[in-house]
Amino acid sequence: MKTFELFSQGLKDFSGLKKEDLSNVFVLHGIVHWFMDEFDLGQQVFRECLENKDPDLAISLTPKELLLDAYERYLFVSESTWLSMLKDRYHPDCCEPVEEKVRRIIRYYVPAFQTMEKELVK
Repeated sequence: MKTFELFSQGLKDFSGLKKEDLSNVFVLHGIVHWFMDEFDLGQQVFRECLENKDPDLAISLTPKELLLDAYERYLFVSESTWLSMLKDRYHPDCCEPVEEKVRRIIRYYVPAFQTMEKELVK
């Protein structure tokens, strides 16, 4: 399965999680881990899009540089949202309650992933 298809499937799987008990700590931690996997897939999708245009550059970019490149190339990428996702993915605040992370994922990150999927299909 291609990376974009895996990314899209992850979004479909997430829609079922909204029906789950969000007071259950195991469900909350599962959502956080889903986000991390989905973010990694999203970055890989951006990398593959860039590889089509500049293969040498795509390999050498750090995750942050890759997001900044995506921000410049695609109007649908919200720089602040994606940089916040990057921070939550690679430098999570272990003192922050998991409920707050999940609220942020549901409110901001999932819509950003959905927009990415919709725009890249065009």
